[in-house]
Amino acid sequence: SMPEKILLLLPTLASGGAERQAAELARHLDREQFEPLVAAIYGFDTVPVEIGLEGVRLTSLRKPLGKLGNFVALVRLWRLSLRERPAVCQSFLRPADLYLRIAGPLAGHRRLVTSLRTRIGGFWSAPWQRLERILWRLSARIVSNSNAAACEAETLLGVPPARLRVIPNGVDLERFHPGIDWRAPRAAYGLAPSDLVFGMIARYAPVK
Repeated sequence: SMPEKILLLLPTLASGGAERQAAELARHLDREQFEPLVAAIYGFDTVPVEIGLEGVRLTSLRKPLGKLGNFVALVRLWRLSLRERPAVCQSFLRPADLYLRIAGPLAGHRRLVTSLRTRIGGFWSAPWQRLERILWRLSARIVSNSNAAACEAETLLGVPPARLRVIPNGVDLERFHPGIDWRAPRAAYGLAPSDLVFGMIARYAPVK
């Protein structure tokens, strides 16, 4: 049988956490079962591709700037969905989630997987929360990388647990693996070899 097409939709392919997770998913899908197609909302001339996706088909909706650009990009996503007929459409980040929930059903797609990658309480505006209480019904599944965010989706947005999936961010252990001598860095900070040390590399922001 032919591999099933999987459409992955993102605002851009600039360097970012969600973008890199989507790229890892596209690169590691079993090509005998799935054919990934990665689509960016903004044109590659507007926001250049910063993430390597060798061997993965890329396309862009080439969204023009301005409010009218949203309509143009939605029509292009609708046409892309009709032409490619993906078995599953998955979006990353809220602008892509909104686009997919509008264009997907218009193209006859029901296997829509959207994302939830930030906390809600204290960070989402009241109008956006009201909109999300309606739009989550268009998602077959909502994937979150955080148990805390998934819990807030239940309590604040009314999303039933059956629609939610928590998949923590992963690390490619073949690419990132221990192997350096930690004695010198520990000594530089006055740490003993037996001291327990925690490290974090991230964007330090309240929403994170």
